[in-house]
Amino acid sequence: MKTAIHQMMIDARMGSNSNDLCKQCRAASNHVTNALGPYLVCDAEFSAKSILFVGKVARGDCLGPEIADQLEDVTAFGASSIAERSWPYYAYTRAIIERVYGDLATGIRHVSFTNMVKCNNETTPDTSDRTSKEFCIAKNRFIWEEIEVIRPRLVIFYTGTAYDEFIDGYMPVYASTHQNNENRRVVVGKKTMPWWSRSFYDDQQREVLKFLRVGHPERKKKEDYVDAVSRWIRCVFEATPLDSK
Repeated sequence: MKTAIHQMMIDARMGSNSNDLCKQCRAASNHVTNALGPYLVCDAEFSAKSILFVGKVARGDCLGPEIADQLEDVTAFGASSIAERSWPYYAYTRAIIERVYGDLATGIRHVSFTNMVKCNNETTPDTSDRTSKEFCIAKNRFIWEEIEVIRPRLVIFYTGTAYDEFIDGYMPVYASTHQNNENRRVVVGKKTMPWWSRSFYDDQQREVLKFLRVGHPERKKKEDYVDAVSRWIRCVFEATPLDSK
């Protein structure tokens, strides 16, 4: 699966000036980082218990080898980060995986982890502007292509409301209709965070994808955040028989 994702990105010349849209985006947004591939990629395509976690923007540079012009393979960095780093982005996701699958080693085979925007004009802060979002998400469609190659059962967006118009406009090529399930705020410690879920159906009205868009883990109470997201995932999985893959 990792090979298929990387090949899609290489074929699209993601991050490179040989991709006209990326070239325009770099010029308009003053991007200085390479494009980052996914942090984690699950072992196989669609299964009833697979999850894709999606962050906002790629943060960092020189995190892995270049596999094409201005495109880095960061899966080794992602594997070590999900196992060891204390940042909420990784630590909360690790706790969710352990809560859902029982342990990290089992869960990691079913999990992918990536970002909405693949480059940045800073190596650490999230400084993505509307221009880079439009080029990367709406025009180049890199995140949507990732979803359609991986075909996860669930997508968990850690994006807050900042990317909602792009998420709202997405329809998988293997789906024909969608239905919003809930759009509200939930209590996490002393704060609340946005909570929006949607189901997608094929021509036979079979549910083929479900997403949950929540707030970013940073500055959220860990136990409440992990409990809310993992309970939602388990409820979906318990209602869906595990397929043969």
